[in-house]
Amino acid sequence: KEKLGVPQNETVSLVLESDGTQVEDGEYFKTLANNTILLLLRHGERWCPTGVDIIRA
Repeated sequence: KEKLGVPQNETVSLVLESDGTQVEDGEYFKTLANNTILLLLRHGERWCPTGVDIIRA
């Protein structure tokens, strides 16, 4: 969190960019392929599929 500028006391979620699956433990993290893209979601943020922002416009 520190390297990303996120306060230690802030709740965050780590999800897969591809489908929004939440990565909750190290065991699941170890199963991910190399170069898997992850998103760090801060409080109030949620994952949406690519292109949804275009549909909402």
